Amino acid sequence: MPEVNNFKELERLQSEEFKASTDKVKRNVNNSLASFGLMANVIELYFSRMFEVFVDLTNTSSSKSNTDIDKKDL
Repeated sequence: MPEVNNFKELERLQSEEFKASTDKVKRNVNNSLASFGLMANVIELYFSRMFEVFVDLTNTSSSKSNTDIDKKDL
């Protein structure tokens, strides 16, 4: 009758459990990285453009006042 080594069986069970948990952790990390990537893309696209719009708004308001002054001088 062959003897069953309980330590080897325990090691096999733990390695199966460990593999299942590492797959779950890997999925969670990948999902988190995808979320951060999406937020970075949104920030890059919209916030940088938003600052340009504010700068343009401030420049156009001052240029309008200058053109109004020039028209009044005529």
